[in-house]
Amino acid sequence: MCPAIIRVVRRGAPGTVAAHRSGGRCSKRKMVMRLLVLQAARIDSRRSGGEAITQSVLLKIDLSRGTAELPGWATAYSAQELNALLDAYRSIDENRLWENLSYFLERVVPAAVSSGVRMALHPDDPPADMLRKTARLVNQPSKYQRVIDLAPSKANALEFCLGSLQEMREGDVLESIRHYGQQGKIAYVHFRNVRGKVPLYQEVFVDEGDLDMLAAIRALREVGYDGVIIPDHTPEMSCNAPWHAGMAFALGYMKAALQMSERGI
Repeated sequence: MCPAIIRVVRRGAPGTVAAHRSGGRCSKRKMVMRLLVLQAARIDSRRSGGEAITQSVLLKIDLSRGTAELPGWATAYSAQELNALLDAYRSIDENRLWENLSYFLERVVPAAVSSGVRMALHPDDPPADMLRKTARLVNQPSKYQRVIDLAPSKANALEFCLGSLQEMREGDVLESIRHYGQQGKIAYVHFRNVRGKVPLYQEVFVDEGDLDMLAAIRALREVGYDGVIIPDHTPEMSCNAPWHAGMAFALGYMKAALQMSERGI
């Protein structure tokens, strides 16, 4: 039985933790990368007529009025609430943030082990050095190793978001797959692509970005990864089912890439 997702946190949330219950290896001896679509309730972007989230739309968002206009934002804060939260965390620098993570892992990882749960940390997205003057955690691929070393355990693993890693200014995604995959630390994979680097990048269809996704599949196979691959942040298409069509395109591409990898193409 392949691992089954038991909890999903808000999509794209930087530095958040998701978890899946540990299971046995897939029944096939060949590495099987299960394709899983996590179709949670879609968040209302509060835009009538299905306006596309383009760069021009994003530039119109004024956070001084709060977060209600942000696409994909599960909780809306008023301007006063947002500023109060930012002020409360302003004194938490990067060192303090890592101390807090260490405190959390020391206490939670043993409980995860005893419960048969494997936690997986999503990298920062966007992987900026600072975001609205607040510190970040995993904004470079090498910082994943620090997370692992804080609490060495099978229960302390990585949610490997290819898009977020590709956005980072340092490191190489394929080398990162080999480095962390050889340690058995990749819990599951977010399969998406981007053009550019933080702070100027664009989420695109999986075959349009800077990352060679076929090479990523081959690298995952090389390190013996046999877990879940999830299509993520798929662009919408101009049709009657924009989100579903975009997701179908990503799934079709992933299926073809897996077949090519299996046949050594």
